Parts: sequence; C-alpha cells; structure tokens
Amino acid sequence: EARNHFFPSAQLEPSDVFIITVPTPITDEKTCDLSFVVSAVNAVKQVLKDGDLIVLESTVALGTTVQTVKPLLEQTGK
Repeated sequence: EARNHFFPSAQLEPSDVFIITVPTPITDEKTCDLSFVVSAVNAVKQVLKDGDLIVLESTVALGTTVQTVKPLLEQTGK
C-alpha cells in the first residue's frame, strides 16, 4: 500500500519531525557561520509542538547543538 507522507510546501507547517539541513560556510576566522542554522531553528520554533523531533544535519563544530541550538529551543518551553 502506497502512502504519501511527504508534502512539500513553501510555508513551514507543523510536523512531528524537522530535519535542518542548511549551509554552514566557513568564515574568515575559520569558524562555521551558524546564521542559517539559527534562522532555521527560529522558524521551526514557531510551529514546534511537544514531542517533536528536530535533527540537525548541517556540518557544525562539536558542541553547537548544546551551546547554540538547545538554548534557542528552550525559549519555547518545550
């Protein structure tokens, strides 16, 4: 039985799973530019529900999820 679970949309909509895959270009200081990650997380925050799964697939430095992404998500209280 074929099931259609993938629904592309130009508008971010509520979902159970969010996969963030955005560019993280290297800056002149040889660090990752996290502005795309932060922007994506801030967009997801607007539609986040309790129990949703967020996967960060972008190449980032160790600790980025805990130091950058987690505090942004904690602002939602979820």
